[in-house]
Amino acid sequence: SAALELIRGTVEEVVAERGGGKLSLGLLAALWASSSGVAALIRGLNTAFDVTETRPWWYQRLAALGFTLLFGLQVAVGLTGIFYGETIGAWLAGKLDLGDYFPLVWAVTSSLALVLFVVVTFDLLYNLAPYVDGYAWRWASPGAVFGVSIWLAASFGFRLYLDHFDSYGRTYGSLGTVIVLLLWFHLTGAALLFGAEVNSEILKAERDSLEG
Repeated sequence: SAALELIRGTVEEVVAERGGGKLSLGLLAALWASSSGVAALIRGLNTAFDVTETRPWWYQRLAALGFTLLFGLQVAVGLTGIFYGETIGAWLAGKLDLGDYFPLVWAVTSSLALVLFVVVTFDLLYNLAPYVDGYAWRWASPGAVFGVSIWLAASFGFRLYLDHFDSYGRTYGSLGTVIVLLLWFHLTGAALLFGAEVNSEILKAERDSLEG
């Protein structure tokens, strides 16, 4: 679709950028601005777990910057898989003479690896971002699985919309790239908060059973 092609073009333009100084300053500015949004997400996670933030402001800002980098890695991995996954699989099959079935095997395994990576990302946020006293570390937690399921369904539905009903590229041109990515970030944040609510309810039930 037009919007997906706009995103692809933007990614390729950034990768091909030769103005290293300008690019570095732009990335630093984007990192600082994005960390404010992540800080708001952390406050949302605190609300989901019914806790009050008491950590110092500098710790909160450093945590937000760290999680912003984690989100950036998730976005980079996701966009690489979406736009270049098939190309990478075909290149490996031809380069290493892996046979005609390798692209299919690559598509399945790379998709599973992407899902696992997102689950780990969600669990890292649930384990580290909210200020929950006595919260035991959990991996592949029910909340992460639930949140990632919502994220996958929303991303798939959004992809179908962009493929068949997209109007962003025709209406907004290059600005459509920003609109599409912001909507996708919004869906990701909503999925994170839904998963946090699930883990919060499980934690409350566990504490109630211990107190009872």
